[in-house]
Amino acid sequence: MKSRGGVEEIEKAIASRRGERAARKETGDANRARTRDTARKRENRGKKDA
Repeated sequence: MKSRGGVEEIEKAIASRRGERAARKETGDANRARTRDTARKRENRGKKDA
């Protein structure tokens, strides 16, 4: 889980800038994007050989 290094710092920065709820929403969006990325990677994994 090395890739998760900077996320906490970003969370803190967003939380200080505005409400805690907004910070949670934005990190949720980021997590959703990350999930989509890993799903795409998993899909493409077998295609490299073809």
